Amino acid sequence: MKSIADELAELRALDATALAQRYVELFERPPRSMNREHLFRKCALRVQEQRFGGLSATAKARLEQLVAQIEIPTAPPTNENSDGLTVGSELVREWRGRELRLAVTDDGYVFEGTTYGSLSAAAKAVTGAHWNGRMFWGVKR
Repeated sequence: MKSIADELAELRALDATALAQRYVELFERPPRSMNREHLFRKCALRVQEQRFGGLSATAKARLEQLVAQIEIPTAPPTNENSDGLTVGSELVREWRGRELRLAVTDDGYVFEGTTYGSLSAAAKAVTGAHWNGRMFWGVKR
């Protein structure tokens, strides 16, 4: 019988196609990914599991309990604030010969170290007058 180290070394030497074939042998189904590193890791884990045994019944039961407690979000995650702008982006505009930079955050908009709750409030802080924030900062719908 080969040592586990030798068996893993043989797996490491295989290309993606050969690893996919080995995957089918080990899992009795085709892989969902042909990424070579992914295939190697899955095959290596299965070989070790077969050689040394898998999780105990107690560990499997506990794992099932923990998985049942996980809350899976139903909506896809977004990286946008309430105005639909990407959090972490920066709006840049020139006004009266000055370059203005407004950072989009989860909490609102940051201009020169101060956080504003809306684009209009940030525009008013810059100009002293009421502006439509989207128009002032050049945001298109």
